[in-house]
Amino acid sequence: MEQAADIKPWQRLTVRFGKIVLTLLLAWLMALLVWLIIAPEPLYLKAPTKGGSNRTSFESAGAGSYHVFGEVGVAEVVEVKAVDAPDTRLRLSLLGATQSSVEEESSAIIARKGSGGDFYRIGDVVEGRTRLAAVYKDKVILDTAGKLETLKFDEVSSAGIGVASQTPERNERPDTDDRAKSLRERFSRVRSTQDFMMVASEAAQQDPEEMLSGLGLESQGSGSGYKVTAGSILTQVDLKPGDIVLSVNGQPLGDASSDSSLLEQVMSEGSAQIEVQRGNSRFMVNQSFGLRN
Repeated sequence: MEQAADIKPWQRLTVRFGKIVLTLLLAWLMALLVWLIIAPEPLYLKAPTKGGSNRTSFESAGAGSYHVFGEVGVAEVVEVKAVDAPDTRLRLSLLGATQSSVEEESSAIIARKGSGGDFYRIGDVVEGRTRLAAVYKDKVILDTAGKLETLKFDEVSSAGIGVASQTPERNERPDTDDRAKSLRERFSRVRSTQDFMMVASEAAQQDPEEMLSGLGLESQGSGSGYKVTAGSILTQVDLKPGDIVLSVNGQPLGDASSDSSLLEQVMSEGSAQIEVQRGNSRFMVNQSFGLRN
């Protein structure tokens, strides 16, 4: 009778390890087979429709397109907190008020009785210890050693301006260059907003383009505004050469023939909201003229 073959220890270990691996492999295959049988069918999502895409685009970009928090690059005019101060007894006249979108850049044209007007920014000394403290559409606040006083526009009717604007200075019109030069000289002699509006209104009725030349403005095309040139009288109201006046009271500028009608509107309202572009930035200016019917 033959004896059983001897099995070495390492052989026993190999057989035992093989059984374990085979058992695990069979268990994995059985689990995979069961999952394939009982698992639910995969859910396939439909491709988004065109309408849904538009909705997503609106939700992600719509708020920005409606400028919920304001339009970039366009500054709003700062509303200065109202100050209740008594009328000043100083012999001063308010000729013009420019309320800027930057409060510190607001300015006014103030004249001493019987003399021409001078340009002042907030903080400038107007007379003696009196400084310009605040600028509003229809008045300014003066600060005299801590005592606040109000300087308002003189009560002036614009009725006479319309009459004066109907009568040209001369019966014979000089050449275009001479007229423009003469108009610039007339603007340079202006000492009040009333005189300015009178000269501008008269020139606009005679020749709108000549009026723009006299003001030192160059058209940038219809709807694109007017460029302020060097030597323009408008530099006296805080505009700078190269600035572009884009609109007045929300109406785009650039066509001299149609824009001249804005003068009548400004004269009747006594103030104008002017949009100005300086470089890559824009700001609004509230200019008051003290002209009301």
